[in-house]
Amino acid sequence: DPDGALADYWILNMLRSVCDAVLMGDTTIGKEPELTGRIYDSELESARVDTGKPAVPLHVIASGNGSGFPINHMITKNPDIPLLIVTTEEGKQYLSEKIGSDFIDLNNSKKISLTENLKGIVSMGSNGRINLSELLTFLKPLGIDTILIESPTFLVSLMGEALLDELYLNTSSVFIGGKALSLGQKVESFTLDRHPHSRVISIHSHSDYFFYTRYSMEYEKSKGRKTVTELAQP
Repeated sequence: DPDGALADYWILNMLRSVCDAVLMGDTTIGKEPELTGRIYDSELESARVDTGKPAVPLHVIASGNGSGFPINHMITKNPDIPLLIVTTEEGKQYLSEKIGSDFIDLNNSKKISLTENLKGIVSMGSNGRINLSELLTFLKPLGIDTILIESPTFLVSLMGEALLDELYLNTSSVFIGGKALSLGQKVESFTLDRHPHSRVISIHSHSDYFFYTRYSMEYEKSKGRKTVTELAQP
C-alpha cells in the first residue's frame, strides 16, 4: 500500500460509519452499478451498531430532473438499503412513472419515519435544481444530523450555500487524468467575489505519498459577500 489506497478506503468507511446518511448524485452511482454507501469494515460497522445506528446509513440520492437516475441500480433494488430519492417537481413526475408504487411519496405522507427498508422519494426545488437548504431542513427532524457528501457536485454546491460544515480531503502523489484536480466540475468556480474559507483541523500522513486533511469551513470570513445562489439571481 505505498500510495495510501487502503488508508483512503478506511477513511471512507470510517466516515460512513459515523454518519446518519450518505448523499450521492445520480451521475456517480450511474457510473458505478455496484456502488453503495455501506460500511465495508466489520469493526467499524460493529462500532456503528453499538451506538444505536442502523448497520446501513440512509442513502440519499440526488437527481435534478430524474432522467439520469439508474432505475435498476443495486441501491434501488436491494431491500436492505434504505433509500431516499431527492429530486425536483419535474423529476418526481418523471421518476414516479418509472419506479411505480413501491416508493413512498414523502411529500404527501403525514407521518414520516426512517426505517431500515425505506424506499422513498421527495421533491424539493424546480427547473432541475434541488433546494439544498430545504433538503437539510427536511432531514433534520427525521434524525439525520450528520450527512456524508460523496458527490463532488453537491459538495461544492453546499460550500457555495454556506451549508457544508467540514471537508475531508485526501491527497495522493498519483496524478491521473486531466480533470483529476477539480471538484464539482458541473458547478461554476468560486471567484474573488464569492468563495468560502476553511481552517485545517488536522493533517496526517500515511506515508510520503499520501496525506489526509480535515477542514472546518469558516463562512463568517466571507461575511458581506453573496452566496453562489444570490449572485446568480438577476
